[in-house]
Amino acid sequence: MSSSLVPVCTAILVLGGEPERDVFAVRLSRELLPPLHVFVSSPGGGAPERLKPLAETGLLHLSWTAVDTVTNFSTMIPALLEFGIAHVWLVTSDYHMPRAEAVARIMFGGSHISFEPRPVAAEHDAEPWHKMYRDVLRAWLWRFTGWDLRWLARRLTAPALRGTATVSDGTLAIGMGHEV
Repeated sequence: MSSSLVPVCTAILVLGGEPERDVFAVRLSRELLPPLHVFVSSPGGGAPERLKPLAETGLLHLSWTAVDTVTNFSTMIPALLEFGIAHVWLVTSDYHMPRAEAVARIMFGGSHISFEPRPVAAEHDAEPWHKMYRDVLRAWLWRFTGWDLRWLARRLTAPALRGTATVSDGTLAIGMGHEV
Protein backbone atom coordinates (compact mmCIF):
# COMPACT_ATOMS: atom_id res chain seq x y z
CA MET A 1 0.00 0.00 0.00
CA SER A 2 1.29 3.42 -0.90
CA SER A 3 2.12 5.68 2.02
CA SER A 4 -0.21 8.29 0.56
CA LEU A 5 -3.12 5.90 1.15
CA VAL A 6 -2.34 5.25 4.81
CA PRO A 7 -4.36 7.66 6.96
CA VAL A 8 -2.42 9.84 9.35
CA CYS A 9 -3.69 9.62 12.90
CA THR A 10 -4.82 13.02 14.07
CA ALA A 11 -6.13 12.19 17.57
CA ILE A 12 -6.58 9.51 20.18
CA LEU A 13 -10.09 8.60 21.37
CA VAL A 14 -10.31 6.84 24.73
CA LEU A 15 -13.50 5.06 25.69
CA GLY A 16 -13.37 5.71 29.41
CA GLY A 17 -14.21 3.55 32.34
CA GLU A 18 -10.98 1.86 33.38
CA PRO A 19 -7.81 3.54 34.68
CA GLU A 20 -5.50 1.46 32.46
CA ARG A 21 -7.00 3.09 29.38
CA ASP A 22 -6.07 6.57 30.62
CA VAL A 23 -2.51 5.53 31.46
CA PHE A 24 -2.14 3.87 28.05
CA ALA A 25 -3.40 7.01 26.25
CA VAL A 26 -0.94 9.26 28.11
CA ARG A 27 1.93 6.94 27.20
CA LEU A 28 0.78 6.67 23.58
CA SER A 29 0.47 10.43 23.19
CA ARG A 30 3.92 11.04 24.70
CA GLU A 31 5.54 8.59 22.27
CA LEU A 32 4.47 10.68 19.29
CA LEU A 33 6.01 13.82 17.86
CA PRO A 34 4.13 15.98 17.78
CA PRO A 35 1.92 14.59 20.54
CA LEU A 36 -1.70 14.05 19.59
CA HIS A 37 -4.83 15.51 21.11
CA VAL A 38 -6.56 12.97 23.36
CA PHE A 39 -10.34 12.88 23.60
CA VAL A 40 -11.61 10.91 26.61
CA SER A 41 -15.26 9.92 26.88
CA SER A 42 -16.63 9.44 30.39
CA PRO A 43 -13.38 8.55 32.14
CA GLY A 44 -13.24 6.57 35.36
CA GLY A 45 -12.79 8.02 38.82
CA GLY A 46 -9.41 9.68 39.37
CA ALA A 47 -8.95 10.37 35.65
CA PRO A 48 -8.04 14.07 36.00
CA GLU A 49 -4.95 13.10 38.01
CA ARG A 50 -3.96 10.28 35.63
CA LEU A 51 -4.49 12.52 32.61
CA LYS A 52 -2.79 15.57 34.13
CA PRO A 53 0.27 15.41 31.82
CA LEU A 54 -2.05 15.84 28.83
CA ALA A 55 -4.04 18.61 30.49
CA GLU A 56 -0.85 20.54 31.22
CA THR A 57 0.04 20.55 27.52
CA GLY A 58 -3.48 21.53 26.42
CA LEU A 59 -3.98 18.23 24.59
CA LEU A 60 -6.77 16.80 26.75
CA HIS A 61 -10.46 16.97 25.87
CA LEU A 62 -12.87 15.40 28.37
CA SER A 63 -16.56 14.61 28.22
CA TRP A 64 -18.71 12.97 30.89
CA THR A 65 -21.93 12.81 28.89
CA ALA A 66 -21.64 9.20 27.67
CA VAL A 67 -23.16 6.38 29.66
CA ASP A 68 -22.19 3.42 27.45
CA THR A 69 -20.34 2.41 24.30
CA VAL A 70 -22.82 3.87 21.80
CA THR A 71 -22.98 7.20 23.60
CA ASN A 72 -19.16 7.26 23.83
CA PHE A 73 -19.27 7.70 20.08
CA SER A 74 -22.42 9.81 19.67
CA THR A 75 -21.18 12.37 22.19
CA MET A 76 -17.60 12.53 20.89
CA ILE A 77 -18.12 12.57 17.12
CA PRO A 78 -19.30 16.22 17.07
CA ALA A 79 -16.18 17.30 19.00
CA LEU A 80 -13.89 15.26 16.74
CA LEU A 81 -15.47 16.82 13.66
CA GLU A 82 -15.26 20.31 15.17
CA PHE A 83 -11.51 19.82 15.60
CA GLY A 84 -11.17 18.52 12.04
CA ILE A 85 -10.21 15.01 13.14
CA ALA A 86 -10.23 12.54 10.24
CA HIS A 87 -8.48 9.50 11.74
CA VAL A 88 -8.24 8.32 15.35
CA TRP A 89 -6.56 5.65 17.35
CA LEU A 90 -9.35 4.01 19.29
CA VAL A 91 -8.26 3.08 22.83
CA THR A 92 -10.24 0.68 24.98
CA SER A 93 -9.66 -2.60 26.80
CA ASP A 94 -8.93 -5.67 24.69
CA TYR A 95 -12.07 -7.48 25.88
CA HIS A 96 -14.20 -4.46 24.87
CA MET A 97 -12.51 -3.76 21.52
CA PRO A 98 -14.65 -6.10 19.33
CA ARG A 99 -17.82 -4.27 20.37
CA ALA A 100 -16.14 -0.85 20.15
CA GLU A 101 -14.89 -1.62 16.64
CA ALA A 102 -18.32 -2.81 15.48
CA VAL A 103 -19.93 0.40 16.73
CA ALA A 104 -17.08 2.56 15.37
CA ARG A 105 -17.43 1.13 11.86
CA ILE A 106 -21.04 2.25 11.75
CA MET A 107 -20.89 5.55 13.61
CA PHE A 108 -17.49 6.78 12.39
CA GLY A 109 -18.28 5.53 8.90
CA GLY A 110 -21.27 7.82 8.70
CA SER A 111 -19.12 10.73 9.89
CA HIS A 112 -16.18 10.05 7.56
CA ILE A 113 -13.77 9.40 10.41
CA SER A 114 -11.47 6.41 10.08
CA PHE A 115 -9.92 4.57 13.02
CA GLU A 116 -7.35 2.04 14.11
CA PRO A 117 -7.79 -0.06 17.24
CA ARG A 118 -5.25 0.32 20.05
CA PRO A 119 -6.36 -2.26 22.65
CA VAL A 120 -5.24 -2.12 26.26
CA ALA A 121 -4.46 -5.49 27.84
CA ALA A 122 -6.89 -6.31 30.63
CA GLU A 123 -7.61 -9.34 32.75
CA HIS A 124 -11.28 -9.65 32.02
CA ASP A 125 -13.54 -12.22 30.40
CA ALA A 126 -14.76 -11.58 26.87
CA GLU A 127 -17.98 -9.63 26.64
CA PRO A 128 -21.19 -11.48 25.81
CA TRP A 129 -22.11 -11.28 22.12
CA HIS A 130 -25.61 -9.94 22.85
CA LYS A 131 -24.03 -6.63 23.91
CA MET A 132 -22.42 -6.27 20.50
CA TYR A 133 -25.65 -6.99 18.65
CA ARG A 134 -27.60 -4.57 20.87
CA ASP A 135 -25.05 -1.80 20.36
CA VAL A 136 -24.78 -2.39 16.62
CA LEU A 137 -28.56 -1.95 16.33
CA ARG A 138 -28.37 1.25 18.39
CA ALA A 139 -25.46 2.50 16.26
CA TRP A 140 -27.52 2.04 13.09
CA LEU A 141 -30.45 3.80 14.76
CA TRP A 142 -28.16 6.73 15.59
CA ARG A 143 -26.72 6.80 12.08
CA PHE A 144 -30.15 6.99 10.44
CA THR A 145 -32.02 9.12 12.99
CA GLY A 146 -29.49 10.83 15.27
CA TRP A 147 -31.07 9.13 18.30
CA ASP A 148 -28.57 7.45 20.61
CA LEU A 149 -31.19 6.59 23.25
CA ARG A 150 -28.91 8.01 25.95
CA TRP A 151 -31.91 8.71 28.17
CA LEU A 152 -32.86 5.02 28.09
CA ALA A 153 -29.28 3.78 28.49
CA ARG A 154 -28.85 6.05 31.50
CA ARG A 155 -31.88 4.45 33.17
CA LEU A 156 -30.72 0.90 32.40
CA THR A 157 -26.97 1.28 33.07
CA ALA A 158 -25.31 1.51 36.46
CA PRO A 159 -22.71 4.29 36.69
CA ALA A 160 -19.98 1.64 37.31
CA LEU A 161 -16.51 3.15 37.07
CA ARG A 162 -17.39 6.52 35.60
CA GLY A 163 -15.76 9.56 37.14
CA THR A 164 -17.21 12.95 37.84
CA ALA A 165 -17.17 16.02 35.65
CA THR A 166 -14.20 17.74 37.23
CA VAL A 167 -11.73 19.45 34.92
CA SER A 168 -8.30 20.77 35.73
CA ASP A 169 -6.35 23.60 34.14
CA GLY A 170 -5.59 23.00 30.50
CA THR A 171 -8.45 20.55 30.03
CA LEU A 172 -11.19 21.31 27.56
CA ALA A 173 -14.56 19.97 28.70
CA ILE A 174 -16.72 19.02 25.73
CA GLY A 175 -20.00 17.40 24.86
CA MET A 176 -22.31 18.85 27.49
CA GLY A 177 -25.16 19.20 24.99
CA HIS A 178 -28.72 17.92 24.79
CA GLU A 179 -29.83 14.31 24.81
CA VAL A 180 -31.72 12.47 22.09
